[in-house]
Amino acid sequence: MRRGPLGPTPRYQGIPRWGLQQHFDVAGEEPGREHNGPQPATVRTMLVVTMVALGVAAFAHVLRYALMLINRSVLLHPLIAGAAVAFGVVASLVALVILGITVVILIRWLIARRAAAYAALGQTDPHPAGQVWILTLLPGINVLFTPVYVIELATVEGRLTRLRRPIVVWWIVWALSGFVALWSVISTVVVTFFANSTQNLADNNVTVAVGYLLALATVVLMSRVYLGFEGTPTEQSTRRWVVVGNGPSGPAQPVVADDEPESAVPVEAQGQNPAA
Repeated sequence: MRRGPLGPTPRYQGIPRWGLQQHFDVAGEEPGREHNGPQPATVRTMLVVTMVALGVAAFAHVLRYALMLINRSVLLHPLIAGAAVAFGVVASLVALVILGITVVILIRWLIARRAAAYAALGQTDPHPAGQVWILTLLPGINVLFTPVYVIELATVEGRLTRLRRPIVVWWIVWALSGFVALWSVISTVVVTFFANSTQNLADNNVTVAVGYLLALATVVLMSRVYLGFEGTPTEQSTRRWVVVGNGPSGPAQPVVADDEPESAVPVEAQGQNPAA
């Protein structure tokens, strides 16, 4: 205690730890999630490239179908017809190659991510890497097993509640895309070797274009699932103090924002002036 001009003035110990400013730290990578798989930048780039390639392939077949409709009333120049056919073939080959590379990269990421997630719990992945490779590459079977592996990963990392719906939607669209892709392959074989009519060619173009569009939708949904694992940093709880203006109840008082429940420990000791 020290004596002031108007009497004894209490001496306050300590300075309150609140203020009007809040400094945000840059969120780093999640601890315990490092793995030896492909870099996130590489995966994102390949996903975007795959989307573009599938979009171009779908456009090539839509363009070819439009030219076939025009050719019903106006005879097309042979160079235009040949260029349309070549464009569709090249676009399809490029899209399939890029899609295959992206699939391999995603499988590598899945295996490495699963290994890191189980290692963080002191366990080993119950599914060997060889088994994951086989069951995620075999056509038809991969539609059944790959989403299961992803769901297991989300469960181990505690993300299933947030990622359940994106995974299920991606699974359904992928299954539909696989069915249309199988139908387009059968249609192409039939048109090429058994029924090479104009109507069958047009129908085949429509089927292939729809197949590429569904494949594009599958990759877009897959990218959402991937970003659910790699794209969001760990959410950190923050505390922010704001000032409530003077009102009938008294002077301004610091109030805790809603970012985090208020601590049960008082900021100032009992009986001390909050402005000290």
